[in-house]
Amino acid sequence: TDQKSWGAGLQWTLPQRIADHGNQLIIGASVDAGDTRFRQQSQPATFGADRATVGTGDYADETDVATTNRYLGAFIADTLALADPWALSLAARYNHARIRIADRSGSAPRLDGEHAFARFVPAVGINFKP
Repeated sequence: TDQKSWGAGLQWTLPQRIADHGNQLIIGASVDAGDTRFRQQSQPATFGADRATVGTGDYADETDVATTNRYLGAFIADTLALADPWALSLAARYNHARIRIADRSGSAPRLDGEHAFARFVPAVGINFKP
């Protein structure tokens, strides 16, 4: 198996005051990627008297597949201090994933495919700091 991956993120934080209340706005994005190559071989064999295996033929490719994964995300979060010790948080994140699978052996084209997933996730919270 061969693997390569990388990722990067960027976040901007803006503390400010709104109507004489503390407020913190956070905006950001992330990118992650990976590539994997997987190969599997098999060889016919028999058991010897000592239960060890003895190869009886050549190795044959069983699987040879490559995948690429790409993940993108963007988020925003805002926290407003209401009255000590309470704060209101609003947040949202958008995720998008794309995965490609490719048969490299030419003998298993049913492995080929491209799949995508996207989701928007909102959140609301009340925070209490005793």
